[in-house]
Amino acid sequence: MEPLNKAPDGKRCTGATTALDVLCRHLRRARSPADKLHLLGAAQEDQPWLQYELARDLSHLAEKDVMSDDTLRLIKLWHLHAQGDEAGRDYYLCAFARADTRAEIRDALGIPLDTRTARLVLLITVEGLRGDRVSCGGYRRPMSPALDALASQGTCFPRAYSTAGEASQSFPGIMMSNFFQSFGRSRIMPPHLTTLAEVMSQNGYRTVGINAADPRVSHFYAYDKGFDEFCDFFGQGNFMAQTDTFLDNCPKRAIPPADHELVAIFEDCEAHPDVYDVLREFTSLEGVPLIRHIAALRQRHPYNAADIVKETMGRLRSNSEVPRQFYWLHLMDLSESVTVPFSRLGAFSAVEEFLLNMLVTSPVGLQALQGQEERCEDLYDSGVSYVDMNLQILFAFLSDSGLLGDSLICVTADHGKELLERGRFGHGHDRLTEEVVHVPLIFGGGLAQRIEGGADRPVSTLDIAPTILHVCGIRETPESFLGRSLNDTTPRPVYGQTFYDGAENQCAGVPFVSFDLKPFPRPVRECSKEMFYCIEEDCLVVHDGGRGRIELHRLKSARRRTGPEQPVSPQRLVKQAEQYLASVYRPAEQEAMCLFSELRPESAEAGLRDLGYL
Repeated sequence: MEPLNKAPDGKRCTGATTALDVLCRHLRRARSPADKLHLLGAAQEDQPWLQYELARDLSHLAEKDVMSDDTLRLIKLWHLHAQGDEAGRDYYLCAFARADTRAEIRDALGIPLDTRTARLVLLITVEGLRGDRVSCGGYRRPMSPALDALASQGTCFPRAYSTAGEASQSFPGIMMSNFFQSFGRSRIMPPHLTTLAEVMSQNGYRTVGINAADPRVSHFYAYDKGFDEFCDFFGQGNFMAQTDTFLDNCPKRAIPPADHELVAIFEDCEAHPDVYDVLREFTSLEGVPLIRHIAALRQRHPYNAADIVKETMGRLRSNSEVPRQFYWLHLMDLSESVTVPFSRLGAFSAVEEFLLNMLVTSPVGLQALQGQEERCEDLYDSGVSYVDMNLQILFAFLSDSGLLGDSLICVTADHGKELLERGRFGHGHDRLTEEVVHVPLIFGGGLAQRIEGGADRPVSTLDIAPTILHVCGIRETPESFLGRSLNDTTPRPVYGQTFYDGAENQCAGVPFVSFDLKPFPRPVRECSKEMFYCIEEDCLVVHDGGRGRIELHRLKSARRRTGPEQPVSPQRLVKQAEQYLASVYRPAEQEAMCLFSELRPESAEAGLRDLGYL
């Protein structure tokens, strides 16, 4: 091959024509991936500096460019393979859709697929994924082919509902089959509630948790309980007093944006002066400070689905000799701010993402969004597509590794979110609308055949942990589990419960404090306003104790009946839910735990001054 500092026409490469450009032109002449890899190997021998050139050029490529071009993706995985990055290499390898193409690449590079794992149980939770936003749940857009295929080969429950509308209060239902009310005086997981990970570990499974830096379900709140390996990208120390939020402890967030990223944002602002004017007015920033502010928002949740999939692949390889494994993966791509590296809907610029994410956070911004509701939905749907594309890569890896036969894969969400249906965006402690509590629930893998069909019946995320235990042949269910195996098709109501105001567990009125991890003054049921719901048949009844009102809604997710609507007594369902929640209330007996109260020196000094000590 001719030297890569020259283009095919013999002219020397300029700054606009990189070594990567020239290499792509050469490789596109080859007929198969194996031929291309052979050319790459020959080029490396002739020009040893090639890896350095590629590292520089690849770092400037957008992910959407790599994922949409087979040749670029092949060069990227070859480069990662040469660098010894097995997880990164496997990620781009499994992004090739055809199994025979992946096999050809593995043979060419000598990549082994030796695993002795006999059984894999995989629980995947996606922050904020609505149940009506996946195609197998009836969505009009084909945004989730990977989840649709999983559902078609396994079991889907199209009427699954979360126990709350906010992560810290909904995850007890998934991980402990219980309600947040039983946490007592703390948001920290109490010892008297048994976790799914603990049960799996006690029954011979190696347990691995990988959380995309969501502080509410991190080791700070004891969500590493029962896991042999737990990665939440925070490090093992307590929350540091000199940082603003938990996320400031993320190593990846500490990396400043690269110059080429800032240049891209600057060029985007120049190309859309009308958007720039809106951002300048809304943020009171302009120029370089505004550009850096936009770049910083994109790092709010710096670990995306690709990071979690790569981390999972790496750990599956390192644990390949472990016969039984249980994994919990938590993805944050659909959280408060949605950033999309690539999707089937096309690309969103950094500035457009920032604008949409920022405007939905305030009433003033929501007014400015009038007429752009569809674009907000497009951004959310792009996030769903991005998550699905990454799950497709993970499922391809499991299939190639022979792990799908005796496996169980469960995909669900902690809650959904409103997408401006009621003039509001997002979710929260005081929201129990259908858009917020309706979540997907899909079981796949060989073991999913042991689960009865979803049918048109309401089910709860409380039932996830008992179902996993039942499918895995674990007969002893912890006493603290409130759910039942989904194979029990006995009709029953679904309940949810949330607390607001005091339940946010923050130190109100104290400056410089972002989170307060001190205990509640009293159990959460006593110091916060309670809201709960009951779902029976096709009705959702919500009781808001703090505002003193009852709401009755007909569920869009329920199958419409052809006959006349049956009369519903909201008061009966409210009383029924109230009695049930009181009957299962088991508060922690021990004193509430305290992790750390991160009063900064400035705050401590201000507090002492207010008390008259200074």
